[in-house]
Amino acid sequence: MKKVLLVVLALSLFSCSKENETDPVLEQNYFEINKNDTFDVSLYYSATTGYSWKWIKDKTNKSIDSISVNYVLEDYDPKLIGGGGNEIWKFIGNEKGTYILTFEKSRPWETNSTIETKNITVKIN
Repeated sequence: MKKVLLVVLALSLFSCSKENETDPVLEQNYFEINKNDTFDVSLYYSATTGYSWKWIKDKTNKSIDSISVNYVLEDYDPKLIGGGGNEIWKFIGNEKGTYILTFEKSRPWETNSTIETKNITVKIN
C-alpha cells in the first residue's frame, strides 16, 4: 500500500509540473525578408526583475530600423506576482544584405550588468 501511495504521489507531482515550452516563433534567431518588409523579434522579459532588453544599434548603419517596441504579457495566474511576457520589437529592412542585430539584457542603471546577449541574423533580399 505504501508503494502505491508513493507512486501516486510521485506521478501527481510530475503531472503538476510544467515543462519549458518553446515556441519556435519566439525563439527565432534568423529572418529572411525582402527589402522594405517588416519583421518582429520577440524577447522574453519580466519587468519585476529590473532587467530590460536594449538593441545595440550601430548608429551609422541605416540598413535596419526599429519601428516599435511593445510588451505582451503572457497568460499567468493573476494571484502570482512577477509574471513575465515578451517584448516585441518591430523592424523594417531598408537595404539588401545580411546583418546581425545584437540585444543585451541588463539593468540600465547598473554598469556591466548584462546577463544575456542575443544575436539575430537578418538577410534582406
